[in-house]
Amino acid sequence: MKNVVIVSIGADKKSRDVLTKALYGISRDFQSSVIAPLKAALVEAMRQAVEDTLNDTELRSPTGMLHRVLRSGVSATGTRTIDNLRAVIRAPGWVSLHEYGGTIRPVNSKALALPLPAALRPDGTPKRRGPNSWRSLGTRVFRSKKTGRSYIVYTRGRGKQAETVYLYVLVEEAHFKPKLGLRRHVNQVMPAILNAWAGILYDAITGVDLFAEAGKARPSNYRAKVLAGRVSRASFKKVPFRRLR
Repeated sequence: MKNVVIVSIGADKKSRDVLTKALYGISRDFQSSVIAPLKAALVEAMRQAVEDTLNDTELRSPTGMLHRVLRSGVSATGTRTIDNLRAVIRAPGWVSLHEYGGTIRPVNSKALALPLPAALRPDGTPKRRGPNSWRSLGTRVFRSKKTGRSYIVYTRGRGKQAETVYLYVLVEEAHFKPKLGLRRHVNQVMPAILNAWAGILYDAITGVDLFAEAGKARPSNYRAKVLAGRVSRASFKKVPFRRLR
């Protein structure tokens, strides 16, 4: 299944204006050198959000698939400037369904087959690949007058010992509630992102060689204040990030 963007986060316009103002007057090449640690800070924070989500979510992944796809899906985009710097978490579409909720309907069949306990192992994983893999047992579709639903069943045993085993229930659609909680944990790590960016930008600006940069770009009054000690590292922490909803 193709990966899709589950969460994408970056500084909003107001935040970018403040951050860009802090770097104004510094050459583009120097700004590019700052992007790498900023991206690294974003990735580290997103990985922490993923771990917090996996520890806190109601969802269970006996095979570990959810853990693998989320941990491997963290990345950061953007190269030359802060304007397009974003953290992205990609995963298969079914992860998005658990994060945002939704409804699925059959595409190439008349109904969805949802596995029942008889078709699952104790850990909740399927015993077989799907309804077709049970055909050797003589499965059939059975409509219950009691529930009004249709099931895929087979008969186990013979004579008086025979019993009907319910493998799948057939439904026209299935509804999913948002249970993953990834966006909530991403919002919670935003202060850590701001703290990391504050240190990186403050150190970059105060450590730049004024004479080396003077011939490359026009210095800014804001940067001069930083170098004069009139803008503290803490001031960078006022830059807001747009919360995910």
